[in-house]
Amino acid sequence: MKSNSIRKNELNWTSIYEFAYKQSEKCTTIAELYPVIDSTLTMLNDQHSSFYAPEKVAGLFKGYRANEEELPMVSAKIVKNGYGYLKVPHFYFANNEEWEEFVTDAYNKLKKLDVLKPKGWIIDLRDNDGGMLVPILGAIAPFIEGSKAIGIKDADGIIKHYYYSANAVKYGDSVVYQFKTPLIKLGSKTKPVVVLINKHTGSSGEFAAAAFIGRPDTKLMGSETNGLTSSNTEFKLADGAYLVITNGTLIDRNNYEYKEVGAGIKPNIKILKKDLESDKIFNIAIKAMK
Repeated sequence: MKSNSIRKNELNWTSIYEFAYKQSEKCTTIAELYPVIDSTLTMLNDQHSSFYAPEKVAGLFKGYRANEEELPMVSAKIVKNGYGYLKVPHFYFANNEEWEEFVTDAYNKLKKLDVLKPKGWIIDLRDNDGGMLVPILGAIAPFIEGSKAIGIKDADGIIKHYYYSANAVKYGDSVVYQFKTPLIKLGSKTKPVVVLINKHTGSSGEFAAAAFIGRPDTKLMGSETNGLTSSNTEFKLADGAYLVITNGTLIDRNNYEYKEVGAGIKPNIKILKKDLESDKIFNIAIKAMK
């Protein structure tokens, strides 16, 4: 925590150490330390760090189907006489096979729409409250591939970018995940884009939204997002538990830093909730593209 927290230069580490040691005095097993770790994380006061016990971690890696849950998929269609619509859901599990399936399905649907030569695109990130960034970035890669559209600024001011290149999600010089699924090239990539966001767009969903900021002929529409605009790094502990520490804040391609917790990402065009939650939003989005 002391080495990696985004707030490492602001916190009273003497007090944090004293608290942790006091809470752990009577612990005799690793498992008894879990509540101590969890409560110590709250002292970082970053709203995003978390702790996962080994059994929880095992479930995350097994995936949706192994946990008897439905695998989320993007939905895609043509709306309002010629505009492509892509809704990208959250993705909570860390199963690589399911990541591949999610992205392959997205590309197949996008290819079918691209043949129809859409006049523009509506990318729907409403209610995408995050989870795993890799599959979500993979799904939108045909629109942002090659650009260092989002980055992370750590407590020491060092910036590294996430980007999609050579069928992989990369972070700085490192490959985060190499997809087997080949990236598709959209003939309609340069058409105007409207990205829909709302208060339930959070975490990785917000990172996806930020990837479109500064993109040519692109507007964000809706309401302010949730405000979990910070990045996390996972640290595997000796018994298989995971310590997830907030280690940086989101920046967009304009180098704007989203450092205020809860402030969220503001849309270019603010929409009333009643319109944002109705089919009227398609007409409003299309009008903004013209």
